[in-house]
Amino acid sequence: MQQQIFILDIVALGEFSSIHAIETIRTFLNRQDIIKIVWDGRMDSIECRYTLHARLRSVLDLQVAEVLSRESILQQGERQRLERLVRGQFGYSIVRKNRGLLKGLNLVLGLQACLDEQGIVGFPKDPEVVELHRQNRSQIWMDRPLPASLLQYAANDIYMISQLFQRFRRNGTLPRAKADRDCLIKQSENYILRCGLPGRVDKNNSFRPRSVLMVHALRERHAPISTVKLAALSFPLNVSIHPAAPQG
Repeated sequence: MQQQIFILDIVALGEFSSIHAIETIRTFLNRQDIIKIVWDGRMDSIECRYTLHARLRSVLDLQVAEVLSRESILQQGERQRLERLVRGQFGYSIVRKNRGLLKGLNLVLGLQACLDEQGIVGFPKDPEVVELHRQNRSQIWMDRPLPASLLQYAANDIYMISQLFQRFRRNGTLPRAKADRDCLIKQSENYILRCGLPGRVDKNNSFRPRSVLMVHALRERHAPISTVKLAALSFPLNVSIHPAAPQG
């Protein structure tokens, strides 16, 4: 069966599209019966809210599924969790000195790193675009019209996500039971909303989404999830903030 990839330019929609077109896409994004497969949908969620005033619903974030599978499927424990933090974010000294503060904190993988871990090969990133990201020049994604290289890069990402989705279905990373799948979708929705920001985020903003995740924050159903910065470690942690009960 032939498949096609359609790229929705959310940034351009708000400026150039008709009200009817925007409402059609907004309805699609809000439909609970259509599951939207994403990889780290946090910035996608922000752009949809900022431009379309729409909330992504019924989202299955494969980045979340991968983190949760480390313990439930791969049987990885505390040692592996800390090793990932050492290699990917903080270094040995910070992790050794602050194990208590880092309790429950998990490193999340980028799409390419996850493909590599899963042994899925043959999908190299465009080196020129990778270099743009490395130089903190990602703002080029906001320019219109997008160059052909970025359009192809976006299309390749969608194809790679589809490959991961199929792999995760086969190896048990994605639960088969409906109740478990619904739980993962709820956790994914909490994840993409976790930064609590209504608009775009400057790259130097301390509260922009980062590559770490507190798993317990995904399981909070009613408490607001906020992001705070720990000055001593210079990285953000997500905590649930409960209003204090009135005294007397």
